[in-house]
Amino acid sequence: MDLKQLNNDKYSILIGSINFKSKIKIEELGNILSEELFSGLKFEGFNESIYEEIPAVYIKKPILNSKIILSGTNGFDEDNWYQLLIEPWELPNDYLTIKKNNINNYLLDLFKKKFKNYDFKIIYDEEQ
Repeated sequence: MDLKQLNNDKYSILIGSINFKSKIKIEELGNILSEELFSGLKFEGFNESIYEEIPAVYIKKPILNSKIILSGTNGFDEDNWYQLLIEPWELPNDYLTIKKNNINNYLLDLFKKKFKNYDFKIIYDEEQ
């Protein structure tokens, strides 16, 4: 029996995001997140226009088959707002259903612990 049959034709993915405000610019913020969360893997692609009209950087290699993207306003407001997004790097075409493993709460706990001494203000859903 193969793994696909064991999972009832479900393909598991990691998804998650956290929104926050900071006075730190996106390039510096990417460096901080890189060191604190991603073992020094650098955020790149600032000039690649990942999103139209929204500054964004990403880690160019998949982590657990996931894309890591940091995007935000970067200077349009007194405090810049940002989103750290984790989504699938790619999805196979041969699975019937996708099982989403949401890690929002994990990201929230991680940010509260790792970044308590940084200029980050977490934005909760009701504040958006």
